[in-house]
Amino acid sequence: MTHTKHHPDQAQQLKENLPYWKRAHHDWKFWVALSLMLTSMLIYIVTLDESVQPETQNVQQLKQPLP
Repeated sequence: MTHTKHHPDQAQQLKENLPYWKRAHHDWKFWVALSLMLTSMLIYIVTLDESVQPETQNVQQLKQPLP
């Protein structure tokens, strides 16, 4: 059997020739960005985007004419 042995430099060159999106999961910046994005999405969902429904009492008070 004939096996081709790659030198470490050749293996590094092969990795560098790949587009970034194919080797991104090996980069720490990718995982930091992904974790921040997922954390922010989770906070958005849990807090219901911090929207507050006005109470009917407050709405009625706002509709009254000012003296």
